Amino acid sequence: MDVRQQRLQLQLAFLRLYTRVRQRPWGLLLYNTENPNYYEANGARYIRTDDADAVIEEIIRFYRTRRLTPRVIVDQATQPTDFRACLQAHGFECAENNFRIMIWDDDCPQPPVLAEGVEIRRAKLPDVEAIVAIEAEDSPWSGTDWLRRRTQTLIAAPSVRYFIAWVDGQPAATAMCFQTEEAGLIESVATRPAFRRRGLASAIIQQIQSDSDLPLLLEVEDNGAERIYARRGFVVAADAPEWQCWLPAD
Repeated sequence: MDVRQQRLQLQLAFLRLYTRVRQRPWGLLLYNTENPNYYEANGARYIRTDDADAVIEEIIRFYRTRRLTPRVIVDQATQPTDFRACLQAHGFECAENNFRIMIWDDDCPQPPVLAEGVEIRRAKLPDVEAIVAIEAEDSPWSGTDWLRRRTQTLIAAPSVRYFIAWVDGQPAATAMCFQTEEAGLIESVATRPAFRRRGLASAIIQQIQSDSDLPLLLEVEDNGAERIYARRGFVVAADAPEWQCWLPAD
């Protein structure tokens, strides 16, 4: 299977854990009115249409009826190829994400060698606030309300494994892996600023590898992250740029 297609299948299975999915002849509408500020849970995806204007009008109507911001993900497979320009003509703003898909499918590594005072544990429901604190500090612009709702949902799912690196009893870094029967998807890798450059995220990734006998996929946007994962045996398998498009409020 093409790695881009594998990524899409993993993403869709993962998304279904925390958002509703409505199938349309031209693609999918994802929505979660209980977590409206989580943009990945609210937006149209996988669009293939011969009537861009009609689809865009349906998307706008669908989300505004539910008091949600109309959002669309445009990727390399979106049809027509000028769909982003059509969105912009309807008033949408767009921001590009230059994702690269990395994959690991190698021998199981040894468990990480940890510095004194560092412990990596699989997270449980009582650890939700620790995960939220780490992710919120790693990306302070993101807020905490939607993170908390998302984490509470995902940590209870049997297919999701969260890990936390603790340093002298303080939650310092986290990552999670969503796993199907065919592959795993690593998401939400985050480190609190005060604990960076200690190899904690790399150690969590190594722990995930040690616990998995399946190929693992993840996405990166910058060269620094790519180098970190390359040291753990991940290789770039494909470029996967996409555009986040949204319609600002009137």
